[in-house]
Amino acid sequence: MEPQSVERRLAAILAADVVGYGRLMGQDEAGTLGALEAHCKELINPKIAEHRGRVVRLTGDGTLAEFASVVDAVTCAVEIQRAMAERNADIPEDRRIVLRVGINLGDIIIANDDIHGDGVNLAVRLEGIARAGGVAISQPVLDQIQDKLKIAFEDAGEHRLKNIARPVHVWHWAASAPALHEGPTDKGSPLPLPDKPSIAVLPFDNISGDPEQAYFSDGITEDIITALCHFSWFFVIARNSSFTFKGKVVPVRQVGRDLGVRYVLQGSVRKAGKRLRVTAQLIDARADRHLWAERYDRDLEDMFAIQDEITASVAHEVAPQLLSAEIKRARRRTLPHLDTWGRVMRAHERLAYYKKEANAKARNLLEEAIQHDRNSSLAYADLAFTHCMDATFAWTENIEAAFAAAVEAARSAIANNPRDPWARCMFAWTRLFGMPEHEVAIRELEGALETNPNLAFGHILLGWILALAGQGRRGDRHAELAIRHSPRDPFVSMFWAARGFTAFAVGAYDKVVEFGHRSIQQEPPFIGGYRILAAGLAQTGRIEEAREVAAEFMKRAPGMTLRVVRKQQPWKREQDMAAFIGALRKAGLPE
Repeated sequence: MEPQSVERRLAAILAADVVGYGRLMGQDEAGTLGALEAHCKELINPKIAEHRGRVVRLTGDGTLAEFASVVDAVTCAVEIQRAMAERNADIPEDRRIVLRVGINLGDIIIANDDIHGDGVNLAVRLEGIARAGGVAISQPVLDQIQDKLKIAFEDAGEHRLKNIARPVHVWHWAASAPALHEGPTDKGSPLPLPDKPSIAVLPFDNISGDPEQAYFSDGITEDIITALCHFSWFFVIARNSSFTFKGKVVPVRQVGRDLGVRYVLQGSVRKAGKRLRVTAQLIDARADRHLWAERYDRDLEDMFAIQDEITASVAHEVAPQLLSAEIKRARRRTLPHLDTWGRVMRAHERLAYYKKEANAKARNLLEEAIQHDRNSSLAYADLAFTHCMDATFAWTENIEAAFAAAVEAARSAIANNPRDPWARCMFAWTRLFGMPEHEVAIRELEGALETNPNLAFGHILLGWILALAGQGRRGDRHAELAIRHSPRDPFVSMFWAARGFTAFAVGAYDKVVEFGHRSIQQEPPFIGGYRILAAGLAQTGRIEEAREVAAEFMKRAPGMTLRVVRKQQPWKREQDMAAFIGALRKAGLPE
């Protein structure tokens, strides 16, 4: 039991120390101690008191303080750091007292006027990774100060800190950071970010030592720009702007500011004899953080074929990375202040949870997004997706109403942007409801892929519908292509289940079992993966296993019956429908 004198409470904890304290003491012990004492007496302690904080204890080079208000703690820290920068202006750099500060919001234990606990430990760890002259805060701190303080923090991502069990999301402030209310100046201020993920592809460097190879690196850059432009939900800087950086050494953060983009793709090309090496890396320019990098080594036989291969590979990798980064960025923001794109991204993430509750939450977010922007094709398309999922897995008592709502949302998506490949995918999916229109759905998907041949979900949906239409072998080519193009796709579990359908369509039941297992082994597993696996096991005579898998399927989709399956898996040929329904009947699905 804790002693009676122990008190617990929630507090904002500020931990500060001196950067390079040992070095300073080694140079001039008396001078360092005198300067630090003056800073504490004239600035640090008065600021803490001014902002209603309490100095808990002093160490040789540091301070630990607690605040009842997170806003007070952050304001105090930033004011101290700005004042320290002014006090150091006329002091030689090697003799400056420079602080770093960490702030956390957490539960603390108060005993004998001292504070303890994980909340304190985390503040100290944040101080340890703060930048010199800067402030590092945890995600709970940012959540509390958003829209209350006009102070800009940069996203530093998740960190694993010593003796802290879980990864901690960290945000940095530096003395050079502007206040959020400060408007742009005529020179050097960033352009506002577009309302969608924005990227600039810088000219790939020719490091071959042969100026004649410059045309090849320029060609790769132009092709990647063109490929990314096929993704309608990305804002891609035009070639003429990107190429103004050719041959220049400019910090990526400055490129992002100058072009008004969050992400920058850069790379290099090297030719040596008959070998070619291309490197590419994706960077979050605002956070100055690498997201992805890859190297491609090829024999130099057909230069243009190699150029096409590398361009396609980079485009397929970068698009999911951008989408993943946007989802994570949206997830960190508090709901009342999410813009349309943020709501759509948080909803899009939930679509791949394959759960009824997550699907309903995604729909709520999308409906809110549409209230803010009725021209968002992506929001309507994702809304159609949620209704399709409800109907597909009987997550609603009125499946017909879910079908109708999906059709209406898909039509709105197409009306807002007839050429949006994602909208056309959702429109194609809804063509199978009611009176199945396989040919219309196939044409829509072929059109979507003509606009954006990199769209993995378009390939997988086309593969599934071709299987339902009795063209399993052609469908399997598209399903295989989808998985090869986007092996880390959030929907990859769904991809493997769809490939199970293409195998079922041609009677390759051992492959159905293989692909079904691949689907449910992903995390999270796609519910439909259990269904196609149960059907494959039944067709291979493994009835007991089929019944176990079907029971798990019905547990995850409790309203599922063979009648529902007939509606939402409309095989065009009667023999295919009979085989599929017969397999699920053997597996134990009720009529």
